[in-house]
Amino acid sequence: MVGYGDVVCRAFFDRGALIERAISKVTPSLSLRDGDLADRAVIDRFNSLTSARNTTRYPQERIGYAVVACMVASHTTDAMSLIRSKPGTSGERRLSAILLGQSPQCLGGAKKISTDTRQFRVYVADVTYFFAAAFRDVKSLIPDDAKRE
Repeated sequence: MVGYGDVVCRAFFDRGALIERAISKVTPSLSLRDGDLADRAVIDRFNSLTSARNTTRYPQERIGYAVVACMVASHTTDAMSLIRSKPGTSGERRLSAILLGQSPQCLGGAKKISTDTRQFRVYVADVTYFFAAAFRDVKSLIPDDAKRE
């Protein structure tokens, strides 16, 4: 969490939790598998959906987001399992390690990668959400007539 003294900003992590909740509640049967996101049209729709947010990201954040997008596209099944795993568990750590360790094509030749698992999970959830919307060819996974809880 981003913090300054005794003040902690949870907005980033809250966003990740909300994205995961939206995926699990609105699209519980969402199933994306390895290869589903390799289609050029899906990639173009994903880039279109995320381009506005990318303009407000810091340069390092844009790079990180692109790296995670590559990982999710390359290991979609593991990414889906990660966002469905319970936070803080050995399963979450194992799936994070798989995404990081099995994606050398996404890492630009980096020999050693480390990340905060909580922050990595938020990026994976965000990327997965927008890839799922792009795969379904919709702007949002939440339908206009969705019931509010």
